[in-house]
Amino acid sequence: MQLPLKTAVAGVALVAAFGVQPVSASSPSPPAYVKTVGFSAHATMYPSGVSVDAAGNVYLADTGNDQVKAYNRSGTLLWNRGVAGSKGPGNFDTPRDVAYLNGKLYVADLGFKRVQVLDASTGAPLSVWTTSFPSVIGISAGVDASGNPIILVTEDVLNQVRIFTPSGTFIRAVGSGVAGSGPGQCPGGIKDPCSLARTSPLS
Repeated sequence: MQLPLKTAVAGVALVAAFGVQPVSASSPSPPAYVKTVGFSAHATMYPSGVSVDAAGNVYLADTGNDQVKAYNRSGTLLWNRGVAGSKGPGNFDTPRDVAYLNGKLYVADLGFKRVQVLDASTGAPLSVWTTSFPSVIGISAGVDASGNPIILVTEDVLNQVRIFTPSGTFIRAVGSGVAGSGPGQCPGGIKDPCSLARTSPLS
């Protein structure tokens, strides 16, 4: 499977992520440059998705190499997971995005049409969701309005954002590809969603 992103990105667009301080309401700290990972000439990785935990560790979906990587806040590689070609747990086919939540890393495993869950500290595979996704292109994590943790998955071919529990139980879908104001619809509809980010609890 080929993605335009694989040829468009030669280096790593994570420069500002390294050195990020955990943000608090009393003393927010802007990101500071620490290190560049990758090169501007021959690409050593093909990043497409990134997530950061409260300690400043950076998690990367290395789409072109069929791998997921973790770096500490100084840019030092912590672990690298994935062997191309095998569909076993901990291996990927075009991993497109990652999301960190409560010590676990959720991977949008696009080519294998699934979500995998890794131990964020070691990269060890923990589980594979049973849902088969036509096109799991983006993933994000957070909480709903009641404070319950949730995982949001974007599927461009379905024109939807689908909401799951962290264990992979489907909750509901947002967007139907049809304009409207009813349940599951948005004015203008949702067309080919690729990624998402949350700034407040989802109601």
